Amino acid sequence: MKYLVSLGCLLFLSLSLSGQIAKGDDGLFYDENGDLFTGVYKETYPSGIIRAEMTLKDGQKHGVSRTYFEDGKLSEHQNYKNNLMHGKWESFNTKGVQTAEANYKMGKKHGKWLIWDDHGTLRYDMTYMKSERTDIWYIFDESGKLVSSKDYR
Repeated sequence: MKYLVSLGCLLFLSLSLSGQIAKGDDGLFYDENGDLFTGVYKETYPSGIIRAEMTLKDGQKHGVSRTYFEDGKLSEHQNYKNNLMHGKWESFNTKGVQTAEANYKMGKKHGKWLIWDDHGTLRYDMTYMKSERTDIWYIFDESGKLVSSKDYR
């Protein structure tokens, strides 16, 4: 219950600090007049540190979107086009080490995907085309040594 109250307070603060921008049941973002919002939308932690910021166009995610840890460090960096992931997506751990880099094309996995562990060692090297596995996929152990590969061509 305490969690729900905190979550409710966070949502209220986020909406208050964003100029009353709200996400509708349809997944689109609206301003205080009920119009589709265009601009940069921000959510904050209770401390005032930015939790998320995203570029919106006509209520949809369109452009750069970033999420942050409570200490202000970058957690994720994404790109959107017409509310679909499009372009590079990157993820980082709390120490700032990159843990993932992936590519999307109009909401589908498309291109190179790389996954690192929390120490920065490459663990997976994969390729997608239109969300289908393609090319040769590689799996590495914790020391970075190739353990297996599979050909999806």
